[in-house]
Amino acid sequence: MFKKLVSWVLCIVVMMTVCPLASAEDNDLLQHDTVASSLRYGESEKTTILNSEYKYYTVTPANQGSGFNFPGGGSIIVNPTGGPTVTASFSVSWGVVSTGVSVGYVATGLRGITINVPADNHYYIARLKKKYLIQRVRHDYYEYGVYKYSTTLNHSTYINCSGFVQRVK
Repeated sequence: MFKKLVSWVLCIVVMMTVCPLASAEDNDLLQHDTVASSLRYGESEKTTILNSEYKYYTVTPANQGSGFNFPGGGSIIVNPTGGPTVTASFSVSWGVVSTGVSVGYVATGLRGITINVPADNHYYIARLKKKYLIQRVRHDYYEYGVYKYSTTLNHSTYINCSGFVQRVK
């Protein structure tokens, strides 16, 4: 019994020394210090997320012609990351943010999003609803701990996408 207890204690001690511990404060996304590779010796950067909003943008993938008709039902496979890119403008609380959005394309392979088409005599096209995280970020630059200047940038991050069909005729 005593040997098992000593073994467990030693295992825990070894794990604590090998595995780095992190707290929620270390992983705080709202404010963190980063050192960019383009910074010189003595320079540092502090990044602060000022605003964040989720926005959706609906696109029509390429290669659909006049639509798809599956009298017995079927599905369309869409690659959401390919195809042409359009400029999307998002209205956010701090202004308007523009970013490039890939419209995707209808694929014949097995990779992509499968969108079911109803069994009837109507024609349908695939549509994609893409979710983006839009952030306004301030970068404060320091030299040897002394504040020098700030820049504010907008960042857009693609989160995910869902597909649906739209009847065209």
